[in-house]
Amino acid sequence: MLISFLAGLLISLVGSLPLGYLNAMAMVLSSSEGVKSATLFAAGVTLVESLYLIVTLFLMNMLLAHLEVQGWLHLISLIFLTFLAIASFYAYFKSEKNVKRPLVKSKTNRFVLGVAMCAVNPLQLAFWSGWLLYSLNKGWLTYTSSSLIVYVAGAGIGTALSLLIFIFAGNKFSNFMRLHQKSVLLVMGFLFLILATAQIFKI
Repeated sequence: MLISFLAGLLISLVGSLPLGYLNAMAMVLSSSEGVKSATLFAAGVTLVESLYLIVTLFLMNMLLAHLEVQGWLHLISLIFLTFLAIASFYAYFKSEKNVKRPLVKSKTNRFVLGVAMCAVNPLQLAFWSGWLLYSLNKGWLTYTSSSLIVYVAGAGIGTALSLLIFIFAGNKFSNFMRLHQKSVLLVMGFLFLILATAQIFKI
C-alpha cells in the first residue's frame, strides 16, 4: 500500500509543479488576498482532481474487465509515455519564460473558483488514464480497495502539496520555475523517453 500511496503522490506532485494557470492562480490569490483564500482555492482544485481520478479508476476498471485488454497494457503504456515525451519536447520548444499571471476579477467563493477552474480541464482524465495504466503495469497499483484508496489519497495530497508550495513560497518559487521552466520540460521529456524505451524491451 505504501508503494501505491507514493506512486499517486509523486505522479500528482511532479505533474502539477510546472507553472500553469492553477498554481499561478493559487500564488496570485496568496499574495493579493492572503493564505486563507489561496488555501480554499487549493482545496477546490484538489477535490476535483481527486474526483477525476476516481472517475478514471471506474472507467479503467470497466476497460480491464475484458481479459483481452490486459495483454495490451505494455503497448498502451508505451504509447502513453511516447506521447508524454513528445508533448514535453514540444512544450520545451514553444514555452516562454514570462508566464502571464492571471487577473483575479471574480468575486466567486475561492473554493468554488478552484472547483470551477479545475473542472474545465477534462485533460485530467487522459493524464490519469495513462498513469493508471503505467502504475498497474509496474505493479505500483492493484485493483484492491486498500490500494485504490491510498493511491487516490496520495494523488490528492500531491496536488495539494504542489499548490501549497506556490502559496507559501510565492514569488521566489514562481520566479525559479519561470526561469527554469524549459529545463524542467527538457528533463521530463528525456525521462519519459527513457521510460518508453524500457517499455519497448518489455514488449
